[in-house]
Amino acid sequence: MTDDLKCDFCSEPACWSYPARDIVVFELPVRQASKGAWAACDECSQLIDAEDREGLARRSLSRLQPIMRVESRELLETLRTIHVAFWEARLGQRRPLN
Repeated sequence: MTDDLKCDFCSEPACWSYPARDIVVFELPVRQASKGAWAACDECSQLIDAEDREGLARRSLSRLQPIMRVESRELLETLRTIHVAFWEARLGQRRPLN
């Protein structure tokens, strides 16, 4: 596990990497982009491998909503949009982080 690398889905320490192409998730109001692989913790990785998209969105929400202090429904929709972009950009199976 790499302690300084955080899960791109929930911000827990990451231990997996999913190869992906570079993408732009949002353009406005602020450009949000992702370059290359996405990091994942073990729990998020299990949800990804099971293709449990709703489970992943809800796990992300449960970890991020208290930090971001935004309305849950709005954040959940944003997370779903980001996760769709991940699935579309994904290039292969997970790899362990060294």
